[in-house]
Amino acid sequence: MKMTTFFIGMRVLLLYNPSVATAQEEFDYKEAIGFACGYSGEPTPIIEKLERMVKKGKYEKVVKVLESGTEKEKVLYAAVLMELDRLVYYELTSSSRQIIEGIREIQGQVFICQGCLGYQRLLYEELFDGQFSEMIESWLITSIKK
Repeated sequence: MKMTTFFIGMRVLLLYNPSVATAQEEFDYKEAIGFACGYSGEPTPIIEKLERMVKKGKYEKVVKVLESGTEKEKVLYAAVLMELDRLVYYELTSSSRQIIEGIREIQGQVFICQGCLGYQRLLYEELFDGQFSEMIESWLITSIKK
């Protein structure tokens, strides 16, 4: 009974949430952002790369990506650095803050992978707020403790 309710709830969520991507859209796992994707719960390549730096405390390397990375990397890494600063793991310099403010103005979208629930499309600006910010915080705390 509980599983039936779960599946009905998920179906309603997927049908009535316009930000949830449909099967016809081009989803590229290598380009998506996900801390625990698919049934395996593995991070996507962009997160694996970032996680290696975070686990080793190489935050300066993360900062360098703000100027040299792809658009998607810049936005993701900026959101992560802001969260590191908020959690007092790393203190952003004034020049890094200025770069991040510029990055926050970038317009675009990215697919976010959410475990076996599938994926959804978010605007870049949404990576800095709300639910995604909470996901970053949870991931950082887990990654730093490993």
